[in-house]
Amino acid sequence: MGNVWVSAAGLRALAGVFGEQAVQVSTNGGAPPVTSGFASSAAAVRSVNRDVDDAVETIADRLAATGALVGTARAGYESTDAANAAAIGAVAGGLGLVGEG
Repeated sequence: MGNVWVSAAGLRALAGVFGEQAVQVSTNGGAPPVTSGFASSAAAVRSVNRDVDDAVETIADRLAATGALVGTARAGYESTDAANAAAIGAVAGGLGLVGEG
């Protein structure tokens, strides 16, 4: 298994992509209305169109939720990264290594 490289900037960008996709999906329109034809066929098409609209809403919501989760992961990553840097700095300071190299 290979390495996975993560950065706060990469997570921020990924969260933004999910957010943009959620907006794009939700504003894409949906199925066109049925205006003529046989009544039973039009009713069937309207039913399918409602299903499509429901699917679009679900997909947009899931994209937005995934973007939010990635944003939360980014915040946790940044917090952990800062805590680790402080801990390493404390160890380096205790060894007299701060400012060298």
